Amino acid sequence: TYPGTFTTPGFLVPPGRSSIDLTVTSGSSSWNQTLDVTEGNDPLVSGHRAFETIDMITDNYDFRYCGDPRYTVAAEAMRDRLLALGYDHVEVTQSNDSSASHIQNVVAYKWGRVYPDEWIVIGGHFDIADFPSAPGGGTHEGALDDTSGSTVSLEVAEGLVRVEWDR
Repeated sequence: TYPGTFTTPGFLVPPGRSSIDLTVTSGSSSWNQTLDVTEGNDPLVSGHRAFETIDMITDNYDFRYCGDPRYTVAAEAMRDRLLALGYDHVEVTQSNDSSASHIQNVVAYKWGRVYPDEWIVIGGHFDIADFPSAPGGGTHEGALDDTSGSTVSLEVAEGLVRVEWDR
């Protein structure tokens, strides 16, 4: 659902497509158009931004094992980045479970226009696997576990915040 003044929709199009056929229907009226596919200057999801994010996380927030002070620094940095992207509210939460009190979550909220009490949830962990973790152990950057997942979560978050949603 877009407001009446909205004039520039964005589309995620499979690679290799040079055009898409679009049909817009309202009541008994419809409009058909073939649109040429062009890449915008600022796509919702960007491999270039993802590469910069993974670089930033591995360079600035390595050794982010649960319970390590650098884990808290990384959580606060993620909070600040999500706030800078334009989320309505972002917080770092601490687990209430005494056996997992070292676990923190970064939670970002963007209120929906129509159904603000309904949620779309996307998540992932941002701590890194310990060195003795199987199979093969972790790395101090957490390249596979879980810098790659954190990067995807942040890239999706950047795309989602730029669109007005009903929920």
